[in-house]
Amino acid sequence: MKLNKIWGYGHLFAFSGVDGRNRYYNDFVGTLGWKPLEFFFNDEWMKIYFPIKGRKSFRAVTGDFVDAKTQSGDFFIAFAGADTLVGYTPVLPTFRSQIKYHHRFTCGVDIYFRGSDSYAFYHKKMENGLYKFVIHHSVSWTLARGRALHYIDIDVEELKKARYGYFKNMPKCKDKRYESLYYKAISTNKVNVHSPEGKIPCRWTTPDRVPHRHMWLWDSAFHAMAITTYNGELAKDALRAVFSMQREDGLIATVMTPDDCGSTTQPQVLAWAVWSVYQKTGDKAFLQESVNALDRYLTWDMENRDTNNNGLLEWFTEPDYTDCKCGESGWDNSPR
Repeated sequence: MKLNKIWGYGHLFAFSGVDGRNRYYNDFVGTLGWKPLEFFFNDEWMKIYFPIKGRKSFRAVTGDFVDAKTQSGDFFIAFAGADTLVGYTPVLPTFRSQIKYHHRFTCGVDIYFRGSDSYAFYHKKMENGLYKFVIHHSVSWTLARGRALHYIDIDVEELKKARYGYFKNMPKCKDKRYESLYYKAISTNKVNVHSPEGKIPCRWTTPDRVPHRHMWLWDSAFHAMAITTYNGELAKDALRAVFSMQREDGLIATVMTPDDCGSTTQPQVLAWAVWSVYQKTGDKAFLQESVNALDRYLTWDMENRDTNNNGLLEWFTEPDYTDCKCGESGWDNSPR
């Protein structure tokens, strides 16, 4: 199994709703920094860097764990929960920010906080010379400290086995030339899964946990079409989540959150996605479950996006909005 081994700036790093409960609000989501083993969190106000000198050879760089061999020793970091990072390292990290923050050292735990946003760091030196560590994020520094002390006893090797196991359970890539790309695509899909929250009763997907962290009509449809090739139930959830936010009048909005939705829409690709999921799963009950929502939405389109009654839909756009001229059409960045 050949996972992605390339460290790339901006690569998402977060806990997936596939593995448990995460959050839309106050989410602990990071991205990879410019330098290897540098992580940015919460709009880059907190930068965590492991200053390990010498050459680094990555075994895996995924959306929720990084495994590397360095000249100073092995390095591993992974999400154990929505707010918790654990791992081991030969060199302790530094915590930096361009924004003013406070630091407190209590009960052997380093606390970094700004307002109600807090990070706790706790470590122990192991017999092999590596440092086992916990980084916990919370809205309370006292809670962050308590959780860091609690999670230090987690079995990191078991967590590592589970994180690798997710990919080992995937269908094998038939073309070795694209094996690394294949697993990176699966990793990207995984990290962008949210757990049920608010009005959304099932797992749902987003194109990008930061900054475009909402649920989007088109994106969810295409996510489902990809995910159904290896996880039919998750693909069905991605579409069920969209249908769960349908308005009473039939509209399915372009953008949705756990609490609300917009008033614009996008071209009808949901039926295509439902059919694609059915073709892979053979689940006729899912077809029956989806048909009413699809019918109501297509009816809304015909009644609200065909003003001249010629059978061709017209998509709404804002002429004075200079950042994007595509409106509902889906032609993002098009010169049209």
